[in-house]
Amino acid sequence: MSLNYRHLLIHGDRWEGKIADRIGENPRTLSRWRVGEGKPSARTMSWARELALRTAADVVAAAGEQDLADGVLDRHRAIRHRAAEQGKAAFAAAMAARGGASVPGR
Repeated sequence: MSLNYRHLLIHGDRWEGKIADRIGENPRTLSRWRVGEGKPSARTMSWARELALRTAADVVAAAGEQDLADGVLDRHRAIRHRAAEQGKAAFAAAMAARGGASVPGR
């Protein structure tokens, strides 16, 4: 799902200004991406996805559906955990390629 579509659904018109600070970007940069001038990095898309999941959980909880909100938050935690594990694996591979001994904390 595109950054534009996802946040237009959640935040409505002028969504760029509403989420820019929360994902570490300038609203003008988001506007340029929306019209096809460049594209967000994988990291920015990850932050935007996290924001969308947290917002969805808040909206569903506010509607009195805490069990659904808990499911969304569980999914959010699983995504973060998977990303952390992938980061550790990438770091270990980079260290091994450089002749490093081991990964800290393992």
